[in-house]
Amino acid sequence: MVFGAVVALALGDLSFNELLCVVPLASFARLLVVARSTFRLWAPKVISALPQRKKLLGQALELFSVEILSLVYGRSDMFLVAKMSGLGAAGVYQVCYKVFDVCVSLFGGFLQAVFPRMVRDRSRKSLSRILGGGTALLVIPAGTIILARHQLLGALKPEYLRGSSALIWLMLTIPLMYITSTVANVAIAAGRTRLLIGAATLLMSTNVVLNLLLIPRYAINGAAFSTFACELMSTVVLAPVVLKLSA
Repeated sequence: MVFGAVVALALGDLSFNELLCVVPLASFARLLVVARSTFRLWAPKVISALPQRKKLLGQALELFSVEILSLVYGRSDMFLVAKMSGLGAAGVYQVCYKVFDVCVSLFGGFLQAVFPRMVRDRSRKSLSRILGGGTALLVIPAGTIILARHQLLGALKPEYLRGSSALIWLMLTIPLMYITSTVANVAIAAGRTRLLIGAATLLMSTNVVLNLLLIPRYAINGAAFSTFACELMSTVVLAPVVLKLSA
């Protein structure tokens, strides 16, 4: 839905304000699909284990708070770019961010597919294969987009070439985000969701501060660098702590 809206924006069939409305609608639609699938899968087990409902509800609320913090972290830069650099800059950054979202989707489904294996097999060897193999594979599309960024953005609109430097930082973030997403799944599998709440709070706060400092001077490049810096910080801080859970 979002990709189609970006294409419509590039073709002039959709305004930027309309695009901003599509993004939360697409996120809400995805939430409904995931919620429906999850309910159908887990509802019978929940009903058959009524004494454990309180614990399950507590874990669900913890994960929900992580999702809310992640949503603020992922979208605050767009709001701040629009506020401090104007809608024109926000439109260019939105296009770059959609390319970034496409790359994120490349490993999103994979991590969901291997999550049951993470729960069942917590060996360091298995996790190393998932981390190493996935990171190496993601370097290929990220590097390709970096090399072809001028052709890609210019094919949409010449004005979008302003986002070529921002796109570099966002593509460099892809392998880091894969690593942090993987270790987050490890924390969930180990029942350490409270650790993720603290990490998400730190990540969101740092991102907002960096955006406030960098966007006024560097515009969308500052916003993209903030995303890269936060994911790098998350990898350095969170990964060693979580990886001990699989030792």
